[in-house]
Amino acid sequence: MAKVESVTELWQQIALGERSFVGIRLPKAQLTGCRLWGLNLQGADLSRAELEGSSLYQLNLSQSDLKLIRLSRARMHGINLQGSDLRLAVVREAQLLQANLSGANLRGAILTQAVLIGADLSGADLRGSLLQGADLRFTNLQGCLYDASTRWPDTFNPAQADMQQTGSQDTGAKTH
Repeated sequence: MAKVESVTELWQQIALGERSFVGIRLPKAQLTGCRLWGLNLQGADLSRAELEGSSLYQLNLSQSDLKLIRLSRARMHGINLQGSDLRLAVVREAQLLQANLSGANLRGAILTQAVLIGADLSGADLRGSLLQGADLRFTNLQGCLYDASTRWPDTFNPAQADMQQTGSQDTGAKTH
């Protein structure tokens, strides 16, 4: 595992063939439009990072701090976000195909027009999330938490899914 303290060092280590960056701390990283594949970033701190329009394939970002991350229009396939904190994340028009978001905290996340085909969101916290226009075909939503402020696609009926509605609308994230 490489010790990395900047985006420049990350790119240098990747160029040298390094694939394990467990616990990397790059909050507010500017990675817009990047292409990352096959990396172990478990436990990373990429809070407030900019990854809009990026291509992210077969990444392990489980148990990571991704609060306020910007992933709009990103293409993610086979990404592991299990147990990660994605509160207030902006994931508009992104593709999360076969993504593992089980147990993830997505409170207040913006997932409008996102494609979540085949994603596993079992046990995820979707309270206050915006999912209007999202494609939830073949998505596992078993045990998800949602509340009255969660917004769903027009054709989706949360009462027919195996989820739990709660009364809380607080996102739990500090924005300062």
